[in-house]
Amino acid sequence: MRLRDQRVFFLVTGLFSIPLSAFYMYGPEFLKALGDPRPTGTMTVAQVLEVVSMLAVGAVMKRYRVKVVLLWALGLSVLRFGMSAQAGVTGAIWWHIAGLALHGVCYTFYFITAQVFLDRRVDPGLKGQAQGLLAMVSGGLGPLIGALFCGWLRDYCVDADGQGWALFWMILAAMIAGCFAVFAVFYRGLGTPKRHTEV
Repeated sequence: MRLRDQRVFFLVTGLFSIPLSAFYMYGPEFLKALGDPRPTGTMTVAQVLEVVSMLAVGAVMKRYRVKVVLLWALGLSVLRFGMSAQAGVTGAIWWHIAGLALHGVCYTFYFITAQVFLDRRVDPGLKGQAQGLLAMVSGGLGPLIGALFCGWLRDYCVDADGQGWALFWMILAAMIAGCFAVFAVFYRGLGTPKRHTEV
């Protein structure tokens, strides 16, 4: 955490995990509001694309820097939540389903790349602690704050008649856009002092 890039990385990862909580909590509810009789089954679209993305992420990381891949994941996540917002505006369920599919890609590209980032940038003796911190930020602290915040935001935006979903998803998209901006500006990707490599 003494290095600027690591601090930026963990900050963005924690902030990114907050809006992601809405996908698991309210993705099925929004599908139901759009008229899907089997929302739980439809949600598996994201899992299928997640598996497919796992097969491709290695080849992508061989061609592009870690910073580029992470920015792609964040940028596509903005688009993914924007698709759900569009479904809220138009009532067209396919916008939300397309967003679910894109979520699988975004999640895989960000969090697998994040693990590789730590493996490259952290001293060997600290890799276990670093991966544990990543798990705590992305699977514990971030989702906890996200559950509280997204629950409040859902109640604030969505009324008893099911109106307001577009605003809900758009606010979350804006939050991820903020993560994108912070990472793009403050992450330098200069590598460790010993290696002098860019990641």
